[in-house]
Amino acid sequence: MSDPDPEGAAASRDEPQAAQSAEAQPPAEESPGPPSEEAIEAIDRQGLDAASRVEIPPFVLAPAAAAPDASGQLRELVDEVAEDMLSVRQRLKAIEEGQAGLLSRLDELSRKVQEASCATAVEVDKLRRTIAGEQKALLARSAFDAVVSALDSLRQISGGLNTKHDKKVRQQLAAAEAILATTVQRLGFQEFQAKVGERFDPSRMESMGYAAGQPGVVIRRHRPGYLGNGVVVRPAGVIIAAPGEASGGQNPQEGTHER
Repeated sequence: MSDPDPEGAAASRDEPQAAQSAEAQPPAEESPGPPSEEAIEAIDRQGLDAASRVEIPPFVLAPAAAAPDASGQLRELVDEVAEDMLSVRQRLKAIEEGQAGLLSRLDELSRKVQEASCATAVEVDKLRRTIAGEQKALLARSAFDAVVSALDSLRQISGGLNTKHDKKVRQQLAAAEAILATTVQRLGFQEFQAKVGERFDPSRMESMGYAAGQPGVVIRRHRPGYLGNGVVVRPAGVIIAAPGEASGGQNPQEGTHER
């Protein structure tokens, strides 16, 4: 006797299990088709009935009723904003014009300050030069007074010496006088002498005494005068006749001593 087929036995065992599983599963639902027109109309009627039973609050309907007023207020607000913007633009333009004018005035002020500063610098430089010139002139005048005083003393000493016995001393004094006279010239002063017989000029001469002679004229020279830049810094000393005194026929040049 041959063995039974094992595969067939296995298949026979699996068939009852498959049948049980098929019985345990619920039947598959059929997919619904498109709704019919009657169903759609019924749904619409139910929605309209429900909407008619809903009460709409007043605050929801109020904005719709006031829509025209709100649009008017909006236009007024827009107009006000436009006017404000125009006013702001005008103010900005005025401010810009004011700033431009201010900058122009500042530039003009800066230019004037610079010009005034330059003019002040020029004036200060002139003043400095003037002061320096005055100081130089004062120093020169001080030196002039000292040198001329010494020169006058030497000339008086030389005039009192004997021309024969004091010849060497006179020569030495003459050399010293020449040095001092050169120093006076280097200081910027020029010597001038009054002429005997010329009329007395008080702007260039100074009376150093009186003697018999013709009134109003120079009878004798006493000391030389000096000029500085064409101005008399020391008048020439002269001897003139006393006021109201007649000459008595005397020659004005008699008894004169010229140096």
